Amino acid sequence: MKRKTKSLLYHYRKYRYNQILNKREMTLLKEIEEETGYRLSSKTRKTINEYAKDVFGSVSYAPSLYVFTAYNQEFKEGWIPDNYFGYVVAPKVNKNLGQVANMKTMSKRIIQSDKLPDEFYIIDRTIYDRDFEIVTFESVEKRLFSISHEYFLKLDHSNQGKGVFKISKDNFDLNEILNIGDAVLQTPIIQSKFFDEIVKGNVATLRILTYKDNDNEIKFAASFLRLGRINEEIVQAKSAVNVPIIDENGTFNAFANKRSNWRRYYKHPDTGYKFAGNKIPYFKNAVNDCIDIHKKIPHVTIIAWDVSITDSGKTQIIEWNAKHPGIKYAEACLGPSFRNLGWENLHK
Repeated sequence: MKRKTKSLLYHYRKYRYNQILNKREMTLLKEIEEETGYRLSSKTRKTINEYAKDVFGSVSYAPSLYVFTAYNQEFKEGWIPDNYFGYVVAPKVNKNLGQVANMKTMSKRIIQSDKLPDEFYIIDRTIYDRDFEIVTFESVEKRLFSISHEYFLKLDHSNQGKGVFKISKDNFDLNEILNIGDAVLQTPIIQSKFFDEIVKGNVATLRILTYKDNDNEIKFAASFLRLGRINEEIVQAKSAVNVPIIDENGTFNAFANKRSNWRRYYKHPDTGYKFAGNKIPYFKNAVNDCIDIHKKIPHVTIIAWDVSITDSGKTQIIEWNAKHPGIKYAEACLGPSFRNLGWENLHK
């Protein structure tokens, strides 16, 4: 009886998950078709439906492939549908460790890297320093602002700019901070002037995807740059602009896409910065740093790293994600990136 109930619950959750994501996919498909004028033919839709059923076991994975096809104006075998990745692949290959990975207060302990700008932690209404030594309430304010004049507070499980707050001496309130929940206090990241030339006022986020292959080697999969808008202190998912990185030298694609509807931008919508042909300095270094850190945690098969790069080429980790490492945009623009890993068989 318990086994049957568990199975029914699993399939219901899977149905609801696919229903919600596919509704978003069909909305996005309409946006892409309206902007580009490209329409999926009935023949192409039939091909995709058959492919989704034959390869992934269900036509419920077709809408994601519709979007990828409309974006590229051609269908490519080997793409991993976003909802298949989220519900089938990530939980299996990352062994449900994603929940722990999304705990910002645990990140530095797990990845064992000084590239995270963690300075203090709030855990169970107690403040700890970077070595997890308790900081007395009487000395908190003095300790904080002797190191930096401002911090970014990130709640455990925060993402996409939500659950992130800027703290300075002017708005510092100890009681409010203690009651906000478990969180990390990070010093501001000083990014390369290269990124400031695109848009100032917020930190550009370089998304780097790494994965463990079937020979247990850690490899680079794909990358894109997420840019904020001119009046944002923190990059917001709904308004951000994504620029695909088309090679391992850090070269920008000719156009970027608005994150919410994938509208194309050949230059930044606020500053007019043209994307085509520009290259991110020290990009290879950042990729190699992510690969090296991933090697320390082979328990996790795929990781999405959000990093920044300084003028001197130092990689700074903003955060890392192993729960749902967001392959959708990179897979559409730059994929298929995960062929020959056998992920299409994980549903069987």
